[in-house]
Amino acid sequence: MNGLTEVERTERTRRQDSEWSFRKGDVREAFQKVFSPDANYALFQTIANQKAVEILNQQRISNKYKKRLEFSNSLMDSYEQAIDEIANKNAGENNFSYYPMICTDGVHNLDRDPNAIFWPRIYIVNEKKQVELKRIINELAGDEAFEVLKKHESPQFYQMAEIEILHEQKIAPIVRLERELKIGAQELVKYIDFLAQMRETCKLSSTWTSDD
Repeated sequence: MNGLTEVERTERTRRQDSEWSFRKGDVREAFQKVFSPDANYALFQTIANQKAVEILNQQRISNKYKKRLEFSNSLMDSYEQAIDEIANKNAGENNFSYYPMICTDGVHNLDRDPNAIFWPRIYIVNEKKQVELKRIINELAGDEAFEVLKKHESPQFYQMAEIEILHEQKIAPIVRLERELKIGAQELVKYIDFLAQMRETCKLSSTWTSDD
């Protein structure tokens, strides 16, 4: 077996009273993006840097931007988008992928848990590109990432006050956790097939009622 298990599904007839959907899941989709049968992979986790959170909380108000400073979920999004852009260019988009440890469903962006910045994101990267990806994450407070972030934030610049402070003080916004996993493709296939579920769902229409 060279890849993850695929399952046969019966196509459901679309009905007015229900909606069917099927998802392979974040773990499987992330792995399939980078899968090569003979490759070796490194897996590691990232979270917001507690020191960066504390520094921004201490600043409170930015005189330049007239706003309260915080390490929000939106700021985390901006840094993770910067990782994507730089890594796609420097490490190759087919050599790394990621998925969240916590999968949320139906949660609006504005309603996300403030602690979600500390919920790990898991990266899967081809072993040959792990040094480059780790460098990109380690240097998010550097000049290359700063230029990417300025482009992303334009023209509103909602989060530039936070980004500028962390850049000026050279404080990493995101850190890697100590635990890592080094594993070959075929071993990882087996673990994912045994441990990562796929999901079929059926949502009933709120206007539908059954006959007694």
